[in-house]
Order: sequence, then structure tokens, then C-alpha cells
Amino acid sequence: MLLLKDDPIWSDLSSEVLKIDGLLEEASQRSVTGFLEFDFSEFSAVIFLNEGKILQCARIKDKNVYPVNKPKILEYLKEMEAKVGIYKMKKEIVLLECRIIRSEPVFENMSSQYVDAKKLLLTLETEKFSGVVTIRAEQGECFVVLEKGSPAYCLCSNPDKIVDDPECLGKFLEISKEEMQITVYRESQKDVVTRLKEVTSSILGERVEKIEEMLETSGKSKEELLKTAEDIERFTYLFVDKKKAKVLSQNLKEKIEEVIL
Repeated sequence: MLLLKDDPIWSDLSSEVLKIDGLLEEASQRSVTGFLEFDFSEFSAVIFLNEGKILQCARIKDKNVYPVNKPKILEYLKEMEAKVGIYKMKKEIVLLECRIIRSEPVFENMSSQYVDAKKLLLTLETEKFSGVVTIRAEQGECFVVLEKGSPAYCLCSNPDKIVDDPECLGKFLEISKEEMQITVYRESQKDVVTRLKEVTSSILGERVEKIEEMLETSGKSKEELLKTAEDIERFTYLFVDKKKAKVLSQNLKEKIEEVIL
């Protein structure tokens, strides 16, 4: 996982003297894109942010990454102390990390002795595959985001620098003479309605049965779901929380645009 710490806002703060919600509010006001890291004694936890909004939370132990939610991280903080830092990071890298966390490996750590990386990418192009391919070698690693088979974003890293341009994959494959490990991730097929319910409960702080019913009975096209988001905004304003109605609608629409191409 790429957690770049070369642009810190704060670092090495003690969780015992921090109000995490206040820290997140500060990040929101500053429209921070990056991540908030909690370094516990046996593992770490991360909250990824895009323009101050929480995109994804994760727990990291022994290089393994597990999706969690914000309440779970707050639960960890009640039980143990952590060193806390907040760092700016490019939006494209944040989105890449979140996509991998939400995905399921189709093939994992395949050796280039048995699988040719270039031929694999051509096969994925033919199949119009959408997901992430990671290629690791001694000199670094390369991440390729595929949308319907075509590279949408490419990032290569080594101990000295990070390069993100369309040419970096070809250069990486050319200079990689030793064995490589290849992993292919396909985005989890979690139902879009489930994701929208998660957004709703996160913004409102609770599940609202009527809103969940509106999502379940909505059509599943992008246009129908966007219309439902507007209906939910009106319902929330009238019957739930006037102050959160617009924010909820905006977050629902952003999630719809993210999940449905």
C-alpha cells in the first residue's frame, strides 16, 4: 500500500490529547485530499480523504489490508493509544488505494515465470476488464487502473520516486529483468443500493427505514438513482434533518457517479 508521507499537515500527535472528530472537521474545512493514519503498537488504521470527505477506512497488519469503518477505528482509539498523522496525497493515488481496498483479487502474486505481463494485459483489454493490476519487482512496483480494458491511470514507484504517466508501465516492464509478481483485482460486486445505504447511515448517523425503502424500490439505472437521491433530499429536509439534507443528496450522487460508469 502506498502511504506517501512527504507532505504532512501534522504528524506524531498523540491520540490521547486529540479529538478525532475535530481533526476530521478541520480536514473537511481545509478540503484535504490524502489520509489520516493511526499507528497503534500492533497494527495501523487509515482514513482516506478526498477534499475533506471520508472515502474509505482500512486496518493494516503485516502488510495485509482490511476494510473497516470509522466507528471501528474510534473503538480502537478507546482501547489503546496511537500516534496520529494527517498527510496530503494526490487524489489519483487516494482513489487508487481505495479501489484496491474495495476489490477482490482474481489472481494473486502470479509469477512472471508462468504469466507474461504484457500478454495478460492484452487479454484483459480484449475482455474489457475493469479493475486494478499490480506488478511488483525488485526495483519497485507498478499499478494500472483498467476501465473496460483500457488503462485509465498508471503509477510506478521505486525507493527514489513516484511516477504517474501513461508511459510508466511500458518503461517498468522494459527494465524489469528479474521475476515479477502480478496481482489482478476486480472491484467487489457489492450492490449499489448497499453502498448508498452505507452513505446514508454515515451522513445521518443512523439508519432511516423510509430512505432505505426508497433506495430498494428505486430503478437501478444511473438516471433513476440520481432522481431517487433528489427525492431523498426532499424527504430528509421535511422529516429527518434539514441541515443534512443537501449534504446527503450530494454524497449519494457522488457515490452513484463513482459506482455506475
